[in-house]
Amino acid sequence: MTDAFKYGQQDLIYQLNQLAKAKDIVDIPQNSAAAAASAAASAAAAAAAAESDGTAAIAASKAEAALKSLEVRYLGAKALPPDVDNNGGALLAGATYWDTVLNGGCLRVFQAGAWVTIPTNVASQVASTPAGGIVATNVQAALAELDTKKAVRATTLAGYGITDAQPSSYVPAWGSITGKPQFAAVATSGSKNDVGLSKVDNTADANKPISLLQQEALDLKANAASLDKVSNTSDANKPVSILQQEAMNLLAPKSNPSFTGPVRSTVGYLIGASGYGLYSPVAGTLSMITNSVERFRVADTGVMTFSNLVSVAMNSPTLTVTSGGSTEIISQGQNGYGVFSAKASGLNPSIWDSYNANGLCGRMLCNNSAVDSTFAFQLRKGGVLSDIVAINPQQLYPTSDSVLSLGAPASRYTTVYAVTGAINTSDARMKTPIRPMTDAEISAAETIAESVGTYKWLESIQAKGADARRHVGGTVQGIIAIMEQHGLDPFEYGFICFDQWEEELGYRPAVPPQPAFTDADGNVVVPAAEAVEATQVVIREAGSLYSLRNDQLNLFIARGLVARISRTEARLAALEAS
Repeated sequence: MTDAFKYGQQDLIYQLNQLAKAKDIVDIPQNSAAAAASAAASAAAAAAAAESDGTAAIAASKAEAALKSLEVRYLGAKALPPDVDNNGGALLAGATYWDTVLNGGCLRVFQAGAWVTIPTNVASQVASTPAGGIVATNVQAALAELDTKKAVRATTLAGYGITDAQPSSYVPAWGSITGKPQFAAVATSGSKNDVGLSKVDNTADANKPISLLQQEALDLKANAASLDKVSNTSDANKPVSILQQEAMNLLAPKSNPSFTGPVRSTVGYLIGASGYGLYSPVAGTLSMITNSVERFRVADTGVMTFSNLVSVAMNSPTLTVTSGGSTEIISQGQNGYGVFSAKASGLNPSIWDSYNANGLCGRMLCNNSAVDSTFAFQLRKGGVLSDIVAINPQQLYPTSDSVLSLGAPASRYTTVYAVTGAINTSDARMKTPIRPMTDAEISAAETIAESVGTYKWLESIQAKGADARRHVGGTVQGIIAIMEQHGLDPFEYGFICFDQWEEELGYRPAVPPQPAFTDADGNVVVPAAEAVEATQVVIREAGSLYSLRNDQLNLFIARGLVARISRTEARLAALEAS
């Protein structure tokens, strides 16, 4: 392979690269670089064969390898897309060939397992500068000329311009390597001076070479000439070692100490002026004293004790108390009363909120009116915080009309104490027209009246025994049976009720162990508590319950009694008339 042919290859590759850049193809520059590198490697192999002491066979092997590398990257002109490279091997990503049929002739590149056409189909219109033995002036002709040269190239070393004998003299094309940065540490004349070993043969101590490690060790030694104060005996002039000076640098001056790290003290040591500052009365505790009186104490158990405090002032408008478990605030005011105050600014309300990861779930607030204040409870309803119940000096009332029940089928009150009875809405504007009772209903009402008797509650018997009192009434099951006997659907009437509910489960969170809380005198204010594991608990068992609206039932029975009385009066009148 001649120098002219190699340079021609490089020029052709340069033209291909220019074509790829113009068409925004990213794989061609990589292929071009590989081909150029192969050509350069071929040139380097030829130069090395001429210059080095290696054998000509090694140089030939390198040249042959470079040629094979080029052959597997540029496969030449072909009528059909090749499945393997020119050596029969697998196609490399970035390999190229000239397709003589497709689009009337085009360059294609192998990428992602397929041949991709470079977006131009007129290679003959891409200019190529004649150089290096290639005389063609366009890419298509240059590729054809390159194929021709490859076909006629001899396969011997001489065919590549490499002779078996080492030349007697060789002057590289780039001239002398002396002074070149990349060859600065290479001996060019055979002298040790070329690589900085001019003193390697010196035998005198002053001229012996010193390694880098030896010099680093010497740099750590003190100069004997500078120890002029080693014999001083006065305190002011005694020499100080480096270690001693480092230790002294870590000490704070007594007159105005300044600390950059943690300050540790022994038990009983006071930091501050007399009667003021931080104090450690016992191991594991830290307290603050003012005027020789302890104000608060922090123990390593996580308990903070406040004592002898009149009030705690906060410069911030908010105070946040965070606890991993339950939080208990004990506030004993005058005469032992528990006091917890929320003082609002101006006429703004006082607010107590409850929230978690779901957001605000509940709120209590007082409007702080100077005349009649109102205390309201808000709960999340349908995902929205809503007013539920409010209380003022005149009444306790639901904040929305006819949406809230008092009690539940499974959560009943025992006794309701009231001066008067319940007031029930009976507005004609809110009802259908009154329908007279049928004969079946009147007959059922009379039978229900006859079923009324006395009974005792089973729970009362269990709680009070013989002292359990008797009550007057019937049972829902008995009334249902009477209604059905008269052909009536009992659940069509509002005085018969049936409710059932599913089991209700709750979650009791884990509570870590709590140490005993003591006051400043060591008295236990809150006893220690053991840890409680998180468990799922049953809040309410599943069940059902039959109930009556006695006010409506009584009116139902009353209508039956009126009918009976009317019949009796009619008979009596008939008897008196006869």
